[in-house]
Amino acid sequence: MSIRRAEPPVVALSVRVYQALLLAHPTTFRQEYGSHMAEVFRDCCLRAFRQGGPNGMARLWLLTLLDLVHSVLEQHLQKETFMSKPQAIKLSGWAFMLGSFGFLAVNNDSMAVSFASLVISSILLSIGMLGLRTGYGDRVGGFGRTMLLLGVLGMLLAFVSLGVLNRIQPQIQIGNARIETRLLLYFGPTIGLLGLALYGLAALRRKPMAGLNWLPLATGVWYPAAYSFFFFYFVSHNGVWQYVEQIYWVFGMTMVMQFATLCLLGFILSADTRDEMATA
Repeated sequence: MSIRRAEPPVVALSVRVYQALLLAHPTTFRQEYGSHMAEVFRDCCLRAFRQGGPNGMARLWLLTLLDLVHSVLEQHLQKETFMSKPQAIKLSGWAFMLGSFGFLAVNNDSMAVSFASLVISSILLSIGMLGLRTGYGDRVGGFGRTMLLLGVLGMLLAFVSLGVLNRIQPQIQIGNARIETRLLLYFGPTIGLLGLALYGLAALRRKPMAGLNWLPLATGVWYPAAYSFFFFYFVSHNGVWQYVEQIYWVFGMTMVMQFATLCLLGFILSADTRDEMATA
C-alpha cells in the first residue's frame, strides 16, 4: 500500500479551494465526478509545484479559472438545473467571504504567492458576482445585471489577454517608465470590482437587498482605486518609487478595507435569503 507524501502547504490549500469551487457545479455532476476532478487537480498541483514552484502554481490557477468557468456554464446549460435564487445568493455570499482573504496576500513579498492569491480571489469574485446577478437580477434592473456580467467577462478577458502579452513581451515602455508586463496582470480584479461598484449604483436606487444596499458600491472601489493610484504614480515618476514604506503601508491598509468590505458583503448576502426570494 502506497503512502502519500506530505503535500506542500500551497498545494493543500489549492486543493481545498478547488473543492469549494466545485460546489458551483450541479449536484449530480459533482457527486459523480467531483472526487475524481479533485484528485486530478491535486496531481496537477504537485506537478506544477515540482516543475515551476509558486510560478507554476500561478499558471495552473490561471488555466483552471478558464476551465472552471467553461465547465460550470456547460453543465448547468446541459442539465438545465439552475440554482434557485436563495441558493444563488447564499453561494454568492460564501464566494465573496472566501475570496476576500486573497486580497490580504496581494502585498506579499513573493510575487508568485501574491499573484496566485489574486487569481484564486478573482475566481471566487466571479462566482460571487454571477450568484448576485442570478439572485437579485430581476430586482436591480437591466443596468445592474449588465454591469455584473461585463465585470466578470472583462476580468476574465484581462487575465487572458495580459497573460498572453506577458509571454510575448515581458516589458513595455509607457512614457519614460519601463514596466514589466507581469505587473499589469494585477489589473484583472479592477474590472470585476468596478462592475460590482456600478451594480452598487443601481442597488442604491432599486434597493434589492434587505439592507445595506450601499455596500456593493463601497466594496467595489478599494482595489481599483489602489491599483489606479499606484500605476499612475509609477508611470508619472518614470518608474522610480519614492516613499516606499509609506506607499506599502497605504496599500496594505487599502487591502485590509477590501478584505473587510468583501467579508461584510458576503455575510449580508448569506443572511439575506428571504422566503419571498424563492418565489420572486
